[in-house]
Amino acid sequence: ERGAEEEKGSPEEKEQEGKISVKSNKKLLAVIAKMREKAGSGYAREKDDVEVCLNYAARQQDVEALLGSSFVSRISSLKIAPSDHVGEECVIDMREAHLPNLRVLEIAYVGVAAMHFVKERTPLLRKLSIELTVIPLEYIQLDLPELTHLALEHTSITDAKGFAKSLGLCPKLETFTSYKLRGLFVGSKAKAHKLVLPACTEMNLYRADDLDHLALWAPRLKLISVQACYYLKSLAMMDERPKKGFNGPAYAFEGEGSKFVVNVVNTTFGSYGDDLDLDSEEDEDDDVEGGNLSKGRKQKNTLEIFKHPRCEHVERKEKEGGPDV
Repeated sequence: ERGAEEEKGSPEEKEQEGKISVKSNKKLLAVIAKMREKAGSGYAREKDDVEVCLNYAARQQDVEALLGSSFVSRISSLKIAPSDHVGEECVIDMREAHLPNLRVLEIAYVGVAAMHFVKERTPLLRKLSIELTVIPLEYIQLDLPELTHLALEHTSITDAKGFAKSLGLCPKLETFTSYKLRGLFVGSKAKAHKLVLPACTEMNLYRADDLDHLALWAPRLKLISVQACYYLKSLAMMDERPKKGFNGPAYAFEGEGSKFVVNVVNTTFGSYGDDLDLDSEEDEDDDVEGGNLSKGRKQKNTLEIFKHPRCEHVERKEKEGGPDV
């Protein structure tokens, strides 16, 4: 039964220094009531930030309780991360959540209905992390002018048509990190995800298994990793920024772009390709089937991005002691 798990310490102790950490719905409601009482008495300092951590399988009613609390406008950090695996019934919907002071949002091990976060509701959001969701995200729609760090792990997106536009509408995005992000398949180079990333220095799509076509304009990029993206067929760096929808000072860039490294370890453009001629469209080494080469067949083994003048190095082999895939 929810709320049965007991915690040490009173709600007052859990509120110290603007931090609220609870392990059950019952304790959350107790803290909310206590904070409302303080606000009514004038004791609470209404300008202080509040960091909230829900260390249990939070559900929609918990989110709504927070959104109706007396301190909702003070929440600067919200972390939802139960310690144990939960079922598909634990799904939260943040699409209508108005958190004007929120700067950090981290959600793990519960379901998230959709990845819908826009400046009208979370204008100050800087760090967003969603991982190990128990159901696929319905879609992605972001418009976050202050977002600098985005992480998605063990997550899939049912409708990813808004992926490129969403990242482009986060012009301060510095790092994008993902692991086993699925749902990015488009089917043809003409439909490639075209990312506009004026501030991004690191783009990591490790094990985005169904990603097949990607192009990006990223003048400050230092690393693009498509390690273990098994379906990858095209990857390109655009020299000109797509103008439609991406204008204004936040997208301005002058001068030469930074040099970057491309990581293609464990792709068909990867480890065995060190001995191949990158200037040739086809090479005499052979096809890849189950990670092995079969003799007597030609294999295209280059990506457009390899020949870009800013490409400083292509990482093809797993470094010793690197992660398993």
